[in-house]
Amino acid sequence: MKNLFLVCVFCFTGLVCNADCAQDVANRMATTRTLRHYSKPDGRTYRYEGVGYGSTQEIAYDKCCYSNSRLEVVDVGFARDYRGNWYCCKRYK
Repeated sequence: MKNLFLVCVFCFTGLVCNADCAQDVANRMATTRTLRHYSKPDGRTYRYEGVGYGSTQEIAYDKCCYSNSRLEVVDVGFARDYRGNWYCCKRYK
């Protein structure tokens, strides 16, 4: 499972990240040091979004909303703030 965190910084669409990409949401949260949702699900690429925060990538990933559900993860982004804390955004089908 730890290898998952090394490769999960990608956009589901395969395009450059924009406001609709989980990585961009993670970057914004780390920059502002706030946990929040910056976009609304469109129903096509993802239906639910979870955000999390922690001292490691694994903790941030596990703290995301819907982490205990069996929903399929389709997009994940991680970012680190200037104090070394991690932010994660996960999107689910």
